[in-house]
Parts: sequence; C-alpha cells; structure tokens
Amino acid sequence: MTTIQSNPAEVNLEQLINRLLSSYQPVAVNQKSFFINEVSPDLFVATDQEVLCTLLGSLFYIVARCSSDTSITISATAYEDITVLHITDSRVNNYAVLYKFQHLQMLSEKIGGFLDISNQRNKQTIISYSFRSKSEIKEQAVIREMIRA
Repeated sequence: MTTIQSNPAEVNLEQLINRLLSSYQPVAVNQKSFFINEVSPDLFVATDQEVLCTLLGSLFYIVARCSSDTSITISATAYEDITVLHITDSRVNNYAVLYKFQHLQMLSEKIGGFLDISNQRNKQTIISYSFRSKSEIKEQAVIREMIRA
C-alpha cells in the first residue's frame, strides 16, 4: 500500500540534502571520502519530508560507510511528477550497499518511491532513488503565480 501525503509542502531539494550531508560528511571523511551535492538550487519537491529525510539520511550513511577514498556525487532530475536522485560512487562496495539498503525499499514505497542499485562496468556504482513528487523548477512556479494574478 502506497501512502502519499495529500498536500505536502514543497521543499528545496538542494537545501534538504545540504542539511543531511552536514551530518553524514564526517562519516565519509572517516573513510577518506566526501560528498558533492550537484542538485540544482531551483529544484523543489512536494513529498513527505520526514520519510524523504529518513530514507536519504540512511542512504547517505550507508554509502559513506561503504566508501573508501572517493567522491560521492549526488544529483537529481525532475520529470513532471517524478524526481530521480542519483548517488554515484566510483569505488563503493556494491554488495555491501545492496545488502544494507534492502530494508529501505519498504520505506521508499511510502512516498511512491523506487530504489535501485546498478554497477557500470565494475567502475562505478549508482544508487537511483525515484519518487513521486510535484517537483518543479522555481521559475515555473513564479510564472504560474503570475498567470493566476
């Protein structure tokens, strides 16, 4: 059963990720790694923030703990009502991450999400998290407000 908050407040995804990374960057540094947030400052999402923060925090922690001497890049793309977040690490232990994040799939389903892990040519692991969201670019929201006025 998928539970989506009826009218969730919009949140700036880049700022939300920055707040979370302030907690998990020290974990990555202990592994001689670091996070890079490449999410656009104009990307807003409307979803259950509590579930999203819990899920992303768990993902960031797992990836940071499984990383070693690498950069961990976070990026996101919005497609109408779906947002896709990518966490990319060129040296992550793919099997350890896969085993540790299986329990997060149920949590992601609460906001209509899907969690996937892939390995590209054994050189790079990409964790993809897609979730239903009324995401939009800030400029589009401003244009809609002008039309309504």
